[in-house]
Amino acid sequence: MIVNYSIILGASLLGILLFDVLAALISRMFQVKYAYISFFSLFLYLFIGYMAALHIHQIAALTIAGLVGLVDGLVGWKITQKIYPHISEQTAEFLDDDDIPVLPIEVVLVGVLFSMGTGWIGSLFA
Repeated sequence: MIVNYSIILGASLLGILLFDVLAALISRMFQVKYAYISFFSLFLYLFIGYMAALHIHQIAALTIAGLVGLVDGLVGWKITQKIYPHISEQTAEFLDDDDIPVLPIEVVLVGVLFSMGTGWIGSLFA
């Protein structure tokens, strides 16, 4: 096996965090709502699932996508918050609240489930 679990996980983490930075910068520079750009992360999660299933197996696709979703929900949103992308006023007020060290568990959980589901769909194409 040429590609192992840690390589795909590391590349996926790097890819999603890089996507978060680029999406936030594009949103801020061109005044495009961040939610519209972040929709394209769907394709990244499909690709992650596909590559993990292709090179390892389908269970690896689920776990890698889930771990990437968890990091995206905990670290990615903090990176996005620091760049100040173009977002709604309500979302901006929520993100600017310094009393919230991390996103509520429900938001992170939904993100992890979304990433796992999307990764699983991607794995079906392998």
